[in-house]
Amino acid sequence: MTSVARWLLVLACVLAWTSPPASAQNACKTCAGSGLAPCRPCAKQRCTNEHEVLFCSLARCKACGGTQLAPCKCAAPAKLDLAAKRAALEAWRTKLPAEVAEFMGREIAVAESAHFVLVWDVPKVDHKRGTDLHGALHLYLDRLEEFHTRFRADTDSKESDFSSKTLAMVWAREADQEKASPKWTLQPSNTESKLMGRAPVFSVFYDKGHMHEEYELHQALVHQASHCLLSNVHNGIWSGNIKGGWVDEGLAHWYENELFDGVRHYCYVEADTLVDFKFGKWEAGVRRALDGGKLPSIFTFTGLHTTEMTPPQRMFAWALVDYLLRGPKKCYGAFARAAKEKKPFGEACQAILGKSAIELERDWHAWLAENYSAEPSKR
Repeated sequence: MTSVARWLLVLACVLAWTSPPASAQNACKTCAGSGLAPCRPCAKQRCTNEHEVLFCSLARCKACGGTQLAPCKCAAPAKLDLAAKRAALEAWRTKLPAEVAEFMGREIAVAESAHFVLVWDVPKVDHKRGTDLHGALHLYLDRLEEFHTRFRADTDSKESDFSSKTLAMVWAREADQEKASPKWTLQPSNTESKLMGRAPVFSVFYDKGHMHEEYELHQALVHQASHCLLSNVHNGIWSGNIKGGWVDEGLAHWYENELFDGVRHYCYVEADTLVDFKFGKWEAGVRRALDGGKLPSIFTFTGLHTTEMTPPQRMFAWALVDYLLRGPKKCYGAFARAAKEKKPFGEACQAILGKSAIELERDWHAWLAENYSAEPSKR
């Protein structure tokens, strides 16, 4: 083969590798060959989500039926059955959105994603994406989906480990929280309530007298979602009432400290017992207890129901969860699963780490001494 022939062969190979196929070259710039284009009539009310939204009650354009799509002018075959999508949206609206509207006496915004159904009644929030009700709805649905991804990684869980989606409800009026909570969470409350297990639900009143900043609402939803997801994952059993309260409360508080730099939410404890623990940044308190020989035995708080745990025990449970999530062997997920299977703590230590609970406690104390400071935490 001559040098010219070899050069032509190389050039042909390069062009074949770098050039898109003819079908892609000729694809419509509007629909990229999908046969579908954005619906123009509903452009101003389009859902502004970052994660996929399956259904939204506020997407109700008459032209597209809420699909927010229309056949492209190029007439390419559509890759989605718009009629079927439209019918699915109409059927979905007759279920939970209709039930909520009938019970509450007015229409309430509802949207559904891969892992959550969010009922939202807050007109706006102090965020660039939350300047109206529709934007705020999708902002918080995106945040819940982002948290689900984080939760799965921290608990070593898979999609198949969850039995159902979590229903989340957020109200702008205390009266609505009081009305909705007994129906959907089976727990009357004027603040926050939840129903755990195979079909978890939580309901929150956005009380601006308590949640002064918008991120505090976000924090409340993360705290409650942590409880609900943990109760649902693996077997649909809530560890908080089978002597696994440390797993349950420890994780919810861990997310508060890790993501929001302080604890602001407490479950099943009267507020007047929490004077010294509100807005807690607990690292310094744990270190001072360690240095002063006042850190309790690990057995004193790893075999209690959530309702039995004192505020200090919740703080020490948080520190143990912190160790299991950030320590040398990240194994919180295994301990959480063991608690949900009702395994005693000592037995779980042997099965997961090959050591006794006393040995784990020794390692935990050493890690605390190395990683915690008696000064207020800046982490």
